[in-house]
Amino acid sequence: MPNAAIDCVQFYPILCNNTKQIEVNTGRILQIYKKSTAALVLFPELAICGYIPQDLLFHPHFIDAIELHALDVVSKSGGQILCFGSVLRQNGKLYNVLIICQNGKILQICKKTHLPNNSVFSESRYFTPNTEDFIVNIFIENTKIAFAICEDIWHENFIKKIQNNNPHILCVANASPYNYAKQAERYNVVKSINIPTIYCNLVGAMDGICFDGASFASNGTTINQQAKIFEEQILPVNFATQKTSVQNTSIEEGIYKAMIFTTKDFFAKCGFTKAVLGLSGGADSALVLKIASDALGPKNVFCYGLKSKYTSSSSIEDALVLVQNISNKIHFEIIDIEPLYQPFVQNLGLEGLNLQNIQARVRGAVLMAKSAQHNALVLTTGNKSEIACGYCTIYGDMCGAFNPIKDLYKTQVFAMMQWLEIFPQNILTKPPSAELSENQKDSDNLPPYNILDPILYCLIELTMSVAETLEKITKKNAFALNFNQKFNVEDITKAQKLLRLSEYKRRQSAPGPCLSPSSFEPQNWRANV
Repeated sequence: MPNAAIDCVQFYPILCNNTKQIEVNTGRILQIYKKSTAALVLFPELAICGYIPQDLLFHPHFIDAIELHALDVVSKSGGQILCFGSVLRQNGKLYNVLIICQNGKILQICKKTHLPNNSVFSESRYFTPNTEDFIVNIFIENTKIAFAICEDIWHENFIKKIQNNNPHILCVANASPYNYAKQAERYNVVKSINIPTIYCNLVGAMDGICFDGASFASNGTTINQQAKIFEEQILPVNFATQKTSVQNTSIEEGIYKAMIFTTKDFFAKCGFTKAVLGLSGGADSALVLKIASDALGPKNVFCYGLKSKYTSSSSIEDALVLVQNISNKIHFEIIDIEPLYQPFVQNLGLEGLNLQNIQARVRGAVLMAKSAQHNALVLTTGNKSEIACGYCTIYGDMCGAFNPIKDLYKTQVFAMMQWLEIFPQNILTKPPSAELSENQKDSDNLPPYNILDPILYCLIELTMSVAETLEKITKKNAFALNFNQKFNVEDITKAQKLLRLSEYKRRQSAPGPCLSPSSFEPQNWRANV
């Protein structure tokens, strides 16, 4: 095994929107580097500015600042080799690069070759792909170390170049977003290279896109080490001496940490510390309350039971028990919306579905008023099943700044709640209802969620047609969904129709963490439904 001590720095940069923040990132890069005793210190892709500052990359002054601070980092490098992600402007073109420096000088610059432009990525909008036909490498004594950036190792032609280069170690700088199926895919790609590899990944978030870290080292055939998920950490690697130490993270733990991390990061970047939400006594708001409490602290969460004449007494009781289960520091207050709702009905002559919608909008107005009172952001609580089918009200239950469970189907919401083991049993077992009319149940308008959710998964994640879904409905990296049951063409056709008709609502929905391979975030959801 190659003998070289390398510190893989799972870095949590500020995603920059001004030059001061670039200065903060470069200062922290140097601080971590100077404390290291390893021969080489590896930081992730675009560590200097965070991934990805989007159209700020079109602003010359922003690029000026990145380059200026990158050169400052280089000038302060010492005898240990320092590798960090940055950008490079050359001949009027912008490149995504890994700068490799030592003793105040640049040793090599590795340019990214393959620019992803699918899913949450839009790199070809900003960067020029590398066309130089060689693999960047350096030597530490007799150990040859090659370098790559993220997407490059997912392409067979690039992997063959690496293999033909015969390095002893491959260092890969990444900004690889989380989804609950992603780590297994990363493992498979790295093991296919069949070279000892250090996979250094970013920690951070950009609205709904979250970067989980989960950096790891592979000896070429097996995974030997892995960093924690959603935490900044230094992973020391030496293939000559290391012992296997990998703690597998369950899907439930990964998803839950992603929701907490992304919620906390979103609030921090928006300059808020407090959250407001409506607590109905149902499953969705219950899970959001738990996430908010863990992300922001219970004393910073203000929840309101917004009861109407259709609200059951058990819903209020369940909400009270839940708050007591989580923390007595959570503010919980019951507000009767009937005196606010009735003037709308009387003055506008409302009837039918309008009566339900106006209740939802009155609740939204109350929550927004409370958010202003507490200088807080409203958390909305709709699940992916509802958002997919348009079973939600614009300016009503869709009202809010962020939605922690936006990418969880209803079935998955229940699975997460069962895993957490803190929720009153009645919330887990009672039929889901918006309680906007007498004896209302979600199943009055939608197929049962155990049927609907696998269908939606096939239509959304697997991009199947109605006929394909009926014929080939199957599980593929799906969390908590049951595909081993009978499905009929009527339910599939209804789900597809609702999915297509509800796009206008999704365009106006609050952002939320991307948890699945196909979320509804604009960067991810590009389907012309």
